[in-house]
Amino acid sequence: MYVKNANEIFELTPRRATNEATFAIKVKNGTALDYERIKTINFTIVAKEVVKKNPKFTEVPIIVRVLDRNDNYPEFTKSLYEVSVPENCPVGT
Repeated sequence: MYVKNANEIFELTPRRATNEATFAIKVKNGTALDYERIKTINFTIVAKEVVKKNPKFTEVPIIVRVLDRNDNYPEFTKSLYEVSVPENCPVGT
């Protein structure tokens, strides 16, 4: 089994099986899954017989939707900020 069109991002474990198998799709390169750059990734999983003459194979299309998560830390221009809040100010001031 192998990943077609996204093998630099995902990998399959295990790569070989006999008859039937449960497998996992693992993220190999998490930096490629940045919501600001890409929202959806389409790729194909290919299962192929390991024989020399006329191997049979099947392909399954996979769609991964990348979710937005706040992965950008706040940046401050100063190292220290000073403010004054009056004791009797209304809520939300």
